[in-house]
Amino acid sequence: AFLAIPKELEEAALMDGSSRMGILFRIILPNTLPSLATVASLKFMWVWGDFMWPSLILNTEEMKTLPVGIASFQTASALVPWDLVISASVVAVVPIIVIFF
Repeated sequence: AFLAIPKELEEAALMDGSSRMGILFRIILPNTLPSLATVASLKFMWVWGDFMWPSLILNTEEMKTLPVGIASFQTASALVPWDLVISASVVAVVPIIVIFF
């Protein structure tokens, strides 16, 4: 996104008397804001739903993340508390939906 901004736009702002920081905050960042928002939301979704790394390093019950906690509902017995699994899954999806909108 930063490479797509024409160099002439920066040069015109420099000719109008804007500083380098002014060019960054008044021209470049507003033009790249949709791309930065997309990257931020995708990164949030990737980190929020991460399962493998937290399940490897966390060993206490209090430190478990939401996906690891949902997976811990499935015990060795054949009975899985589906009401808890589905409720926790809905809670896990709400922040992602909020970030998306």
